[in-house]
Amino acid sequence: MIKLHRFTLTPEDTPAGQHVWPLKVVAESTDVNTIQSEIFVYQLRDVPEDDLFVAIASVPQLSELPIGRPTAPTEVAYYLSDTLQFDCRYSEEAIDLWERVIEDTKDIINNKAASDNLLQELIIEV
Repeated sequence: MIKLHRFTLTPEDTPAGQHVWPLKVVAESTDVNTIQSEIFVYQLRDVPEDDLFVAIASVPQLSELPIGRPTAPTEVAYYLSDTLQFDCRYSEEAIDLWERVIEDTKDIINNKAASDNLLQELIIEV
C-alpha cells in the first residue's frame, strides 16, 4: 500500500507572472517489501528546479530508473522521486491531476502485485 499526502492547494504567482495552482503530493509506502515510495518519474533538466514530472512509474521503471536525482552525469534522462510537484494552470487541472495520480497509483500497486505473483512457482491440478 501507498499513502498519498496531497498538500493544500493555494494559488500563487510564479516569478514569470503566471497564476498557478501548485500541486504537491508525497507518496509513502506502508510496506517497502511490497512497493517503494519513489513512484513519480521525473525528466532531468539542466537546473534541478526545472526537472519535469512526467508520469507514475510502470513496474519495470521501478527497477530500471535511479531513485533520486543523479548527482553525476548520466545517460538516463529520468529518475524516481517520492514527491510530485506540478504547477497547474487552473484549479480544475489540479483536481484532475490529483484524481489521475490516485488512479495511476492504484494501477501500479495492482500491476506490481501481479508481477510479484508471476515470480512464484505454481502447481495446479485440473
